Amino acid sequence: MELDKCSELKWFNINNLPDDSMDIIKVVLDNYKDNIQYSEIIKA
Repeated sequence: MELDKCSELKWFNINNLPDDSMDIIKVVLDNYKDNIQYSEIIKA
């Protein structure tokens, strides 16, 4: 119902994400690939 927030939903290869993926998603997936089960992002 919020068309301005998402243009479409699709499955992507974990190693080939679209350029406009949110940064936090990239961090989470990198952690997953590196078997990091917990991390924090602290904003100053």
